[in-house]
Amino acid sequence: MKFRFKLETVLKIRKHEEELQKQKLGVIMQRKQLINSRLQKVQSVMTDMNDQYLSKSQMDVRNLRGYYASLQDKQEVIWDLRQQLAETDKEIIKQRNVLLEANRKTQMLEKLKSKALLTFVQEMDRKEQVELNEMATQKYNHSN
Repeated sequence: MKFRFKLETVLKIRKHEEELQKQKLGVIMQRKQLINSRLQKVQSVMTDMNDQYLSKSQMDVRNLRGYYASLQDKQEVIWDLRQQLAETDKEIIKQRNVLLEANRKTQMLEKLKSKALLTFVQEMDRKEQVELNEMATQKYNHSN
């Protein structure tokens, strides 16, 4: 007799759903890394601009206006990227909770499967013991 778990298809679906949620979390985390990378690049460009500005002893008004306009643009980009980071962090928290719930459902079914298998094995052992007892009884009755 072979063990069959009645909810095996449900368990497979839950495992697949959990895997999809892991992938979604991975995508969000990659997006966060990309935003962090962009933020570092913009901050590096700002630092370079500041170094260049400070290294020049004299700047005319036109160059100074251009510098401040560029600096302001970079600050706006940094602000936007920080906003995106905050939103991405919220998405990560939300997705982790979804993944945690999917994992909990999968583990619940896996525990049910383990219990069902244990019950099956115990029942098989019991049936085997009954058969062995029956064979011993028959052998005893034939010898008398």
